Amino acid sequence: MRPAVVITLLGSLLTSLANATAAEPPAGPSCKREPAKTAFTHAIDPYSHRQWKEAIPPLENAASLCPSPGGPWSIPSPTNPLVTMAYVPFFYLGNSYLGIQDFPTALRHFYLSTCVGESQRHGDKLGELSTKTQTSRAQVPTKDRMQSQPRFSDGFSAAQQQDWQRAADKMWEALLVWKEDGKSMNSYGRWRDPYLPRFRLADALFHLGCYREAAEQLDRSLAKDSPAAEVKAEREAFARLRPECDRKIREGYPDKEICQRWRCLLQQPGT
Repeated sequence: MRPAVVITLLGSLLTSLANATAAEPPAGPSCKREPAKTAFTHAIDPYSHRQWKEAIPPLENAASLCPSPGGPWSIPSPTNPLVTMAYVPFFYLGNSYLGIQDFPTALRHFYLSTCVGESQRHGDKLGELSTKTQTSRAQVPTKDRMQSQPRFSDGFSAAQQQDWQRAADKMWEALLVWKEDGKSMNSYGRWRDPYLPRFRLADALFHLGCYREAAEQLDRSLAKDSPAAEVKAEREAFARLRPECDRKIREGYPDKEICQRWRCLLQQPGT
């Protein structure tokens, strides 16, 4: 066979292989496939080279645009047709945050990887998910209360800006680092607030429309019945918010995908 023919056949084979591995499953209800594919493609090169900080923004963008495609989905590298990456943005985010030793955020994404079924779709790609989840979980506990402050402050600031998803994320992480104790914490600028991340997580979940999850967190918060004077404002807010959760639950509300993820996340060990 002439060399030119061999080259042509090889090129056709590589093209077919790339097309096969990049086959796109039916999109899930909240999957914006094309922009998610573009964002994910931008993460392939830095992730492949362990450039964790550079890989995180496009992976977070991809995860927000398409948290869960309808089935297995692999995307080819823009520079090498023989390299493909399974579309598992939460797992890659967990690994990226693990790479920069941000263990609570890594753990949140490893949990979310499980919650959205990435391991079921790409089990062959995620053999290390369980091990890395355990590694992150082992690194989260701390004996220094102040290590929770940056996350609590970030979540508090996000709530002031009505960025409820980030507020919920950061309060969940703060709660993982240090359990709710109601003691004073410098949370936003010069103001000091009681350390009640579970209460503030519940408030963020309420604004996200996850009323049942919000009610469960409210019932577990110290704001429910703490007699401390510094918790007075949160105790009064609890008295307003908890009945409102019950009303929303009685009226019925759509079971949003974000609420399904939070329901799963809140059932994970340590939360």
